[in-house]
Amino acid sequence: MSDKPEFVVVSFLESLQEGDRFPKQDWPLHVTIAPPFSLGNFSPELDQGLRNLSESQTSFAARVGSEALFGPKQDVPVNLISSDSLTELHGRIVSELEQHHASFRNRNHVETGYHPHVTHQQEGRLHEGQEITLRTIELVALTSPRDEEAREVIRSYHL
Repeated sequence: MSDKPEFVVVSFLESLQEGDRFPKQDWPLHVTIAPPFSLGNFSPELDQGLRNLSESQTSFAARVGSEALFGPKQDVPVNLISSDSLTELHGRIVSELEQHHASFRNRNHVETGYHPHVTHQQEGRLHEGQEITLRTIELVALTSPRDEEAREVIRSYHL
């Protein structure tokens, strides 16, 4: 693991604001768009790149698919999400991050290895056949500068 700060890009299914924190074991429901990556710093240029990208993307609906088990031990319950728009957004965000020297923790989870999903959480889960609408993307720090046991929303961008 890198000693540089780590982040993810997600789309929360409920409204969160910049600066909001939550326990690392209790995420709000979300779709991961870019898996964990390290970054030397969150530069104004990357911020503007993500802002431009989000402004060029409209919100979109996606259908909740079947259940699956993820994780190294195949013990993390998820629902798969099927959406060409989501796959395209993932590719655009990964490209933007790489232009700013992001280093992904596991390259097997990007590009052709990207499998959009929503992990079942303590607060609830989704069910096959539901439709969700992605309206925002959030950059989340995997260690909050204010609380090592929390995750923190660093930026939120509206689609």
